[in-house]
Amino acid sequence: MAKKPEIVSGPRRNSYHGLEDATQTYVYKDILTIDASGEIREAANSDSKVLGQAQKAASGVTGTAVAVDEWFDGDIIAIDCYNSSDAAVYAASNFIPGDKYSIQLVGSNWYADFLNTAGITDALVFIKSYGDLRDELTDQTIYRGIFRLVDGICINTGGN
Repeated sequence: MAKKPEIVSGPRRNSYHGLEDATQTYVYKDILTIDASGEIREAANSDSKVLGQAQKAASGVTGTAVAVDEWFDGDIIAIDCYNSSDAAVYAASNFIPGDKYSIQLVGSNWYADFLNTAGITDALVFIKSYGDLRDELTDQTIYRGIFRLVDGICINTGGN
């Protein structure tokens, strides 16, 4: 099972407080955005910007207070890797440092997609593989990578 994305850069964090959009089913640490009406919902592959990650699961009740761990342009995240052409997890070692990749929602899991043609495109810049030292030493495949959020991908409210 895929792990949720996680921020691995510095301690600078803001919580954004808003209202939940209708029929939300996101869970803790899912990636969220703000819709055109100003309400918070789970990000979709058709979005172009992200707000951050849910501090707790959706209530399912429209207008309920929501707190989000806000992401900022340039933040460093760890996220599982995927290749949409194979519809499967993908070794992080195949990603090219400095190249841009998309964030893609597949089922209920968020991934960095190698093809960068689906999901929120040009959202991440690959830095390196992110795995257990034991995996590196025993030459095991590492499916998680470290990426920088591209400038302009985050909504950046500065907290609310």
